[in-house]
Amino acid sequence: MAALASLLPKPIHTTISSDDEEETTTSTAVLAPRATIPPYGQRKGWRPSKQEDFGDGGSYPECHIAQYPLEMGRKKA
Repeated sequence: MAALASLLPKPIHTTISSDDEEETTTSTAVLAPRATIPPYGQRKGWRPSKQEDFGDGGSYPECHIAQYPLEMGRKKA
């Protein structure tokens, strides 16, 4: 590793990284309640119907219906 470091040029900009300075922020925002999705294996009869059901964009392969997480693939009407 030292041989590689000797071949590389010196950095132009330095970064200041301090782990002991932890910024603490207090948030008073009210979080919206999350959709109640049944656990895997207990989703019989449940259908994802709202975008909130998809969370960050995943789909449910055990639910055999057309699914459009993040509206991807849905035809514009």
